[in-house]
Amino acid sequence: MYAYTISFLLNTVILVYILRLPHRIAGVKNGGLIETYYYRNMWGSLAFDYVLVGIYFGIADELMRWGSVKNNTRENSFIKGWVYLLLTILMISGGFYGYFMYMPKTELFFSKWFHAVGWKAVMYDMILLSCQYMLYRVILK
Repeated sequence: MYAYTISFLLNTVILVYILRLPHRIAGVKNGGLIETYYYRNMWGSLAFDYVLVGIYFGIADELMRWGSVKNNTRENSFIKGWVYLLLTILMISGGFYGYFMYMPKTELFFSKWFHAVGWKAVMYDMILLSCQYMLYRVILK
């Protein structure tokens, strides 16, 4: 648990607050949605993201275990774990992207986010969680 917490905090501080990755991917300099989510509601967003990233990791891990049993392998390599994580992100974030883009824009944050940045929101999740996964694996070693 400590490896996850350390990697989550380091990753978030570096990518979100120092490198301003959400601004770069969304293509905005002073994005109102980004400012609201990561700065005005920082503590709530950090807690929400901590749980959400953990859910993504947990689902990816279960899919990898299921795939290992089906294929009768026990190898849990770095690349294999990363691929399962990317597939999980595509399923979950891609599913929410499809849902919110299909529905009319509402006042919900995620509705506004997906309508504003489109598929870049899924790409952002893939980059952010991939970096999180890599740092997590390094700390575990």
